[in-house]
Amino acid sequence: MRCSWNRPRSGQCRAPAKLPEYHCRFLLVMRTSTPKCLLLGHIAATIACTCVFSSELPLRTRKVKARTTSSTSDLRSLYEEGSLGETGYRMMKPVDYDAERSYPLVLSLHGAGGRGKNNYSQLRFWNQVMATRDWRTEHPCFVLAPQSDGPWYMKEDWENLSDEELLSLSRVHRRVDSIYKAKQKLGTIPGGGLDKALAILNEVLDKYNVDRTRIYIIGASMGGFGVWNAIANRPGMFAAAVPVCGGWPELKSPRTVKDIPIWCFHGGKDRVVKPGHSRSIFDRLTKANGNMKYTEFTNTGHSAWIPAFTFKGDNTVPGAVTKYAGDRCDRTSDIWEWLFRQKR
Repeated sequence: MRCSWNRPRSGQCRAPAKLPEYHCRFLLVMRTSTPKCLLLGHIAATIACTCVFSSELPLRTRKVKARTTSSTSDLRSLYEEGSLGETGYRMMKPVDYDAERSYPLVLSLHGAGGRGKNNYSQLRFWNQVMATRDWRTEHPCFVLAPQSDGPWYMKEDWENLSDEELLSLSRVHRRVDSIYKAKQKLGTIPGGGLDKALAILNEVLDKYNVDRTRIYIIGASMGGFGVWNAIANRPGMFAAAVPVCGGWPELKSPRTVKDIPIWCFHGGKDRVVKPGHSRSIFDRLTKANGNMKYTEFTNTGHSAWIPAFTFKGDNTVPGAVTKYAGDRCDRTSDIWEWLFRQKR
């Protein structure tokens, strides 16, 4: 049985597209019995979707697993463990890997729920999507998932600011607060999560046969901020970017990324990271004739990564509206097909 987010018709339930079949059957029974069960059906759908899809829950605590992989251990075995200094990362090689062949690479930045040093909590919902056999067969590539224990920032952005300037920014932007406090404690600004992620990326590029014209970066929430930060600092490195429910770095001009293909997603009801962040960037890049697409899910809260990383067009998600900053935007409607079409 196939589920969708479309308004229920005969034989359909109102649940996200990847909900396992046994959940679909249960919700369908609930919806087609008594009026009280209609409400219970919505409640059950919310609980089921939260258990299966919420990227802010660590993988080890989920009671119900998504159909993307058979188990957490399978996911960890596909994403091989590595480290650079004290920073851990996971990397999944292309299916049927051939060392003589050149492959694209996807750099994946986790949200706040993936922070830590255990080197597995950074594997989020979209990492599960990319771990399916069908996805890997259709899009053979490296997927690199570093883990950060703090925000995705770069030291070079902040080290030349005075304490007074940092303090002033920290009062407006809470992401800067941890940087300010670290400097007060250590006497200097430590290397940020993005510094370490890019160092790991460079090590992988030296070791493996990666197509340098097809390096992509994706992430959600804190990782969405990291995506914007990465392309702002290294605009010549990435062929395309997918920031989800993130925001623009405080000290950068969006014009630095206007030529990078970007597909940004945000939930219209997001109360954690307000959609105004993404709307503002889109408006500024539209004025700069940027190469940006923006999809807003009007009925979605913070978990916009669920519809974003399974997206196949506005007609597949009620309330989805995609806008284009200019005529040069690639109008391909499938998120993964769009991503792998981009080249630098």
